[in-house]
Amino acid sequence: MCREAIAIADELGDRLVLSYALGILAGAQVTHDHEVRAARLWGAMHGLLDSIASPLQECIKMLVGDRYIEPTWGRL
Repeated sequence: MCREAIAIADELGDRLVLSYALGILAGAQVTHDHEVRAARLWGAMHGLLDSIASPLQECIKMLVGDRYIEPTWGRL
């Protein structure tokens, strides 16, 4: 599902949707023990958000960042 969202957002040039699809994919990667890949995807999401001067929405931070990504940093 994330792959399709990324492809569509890329096709449309929608960097906001693309960034959040990458963030969600990062959370999914943590659940499959791909923590380094998840960290890179999370960083890519932040890079895209910075490029459009958009802050990380609190719901993404809470649902993905706090729950999946933050615990990953301690293990890396």
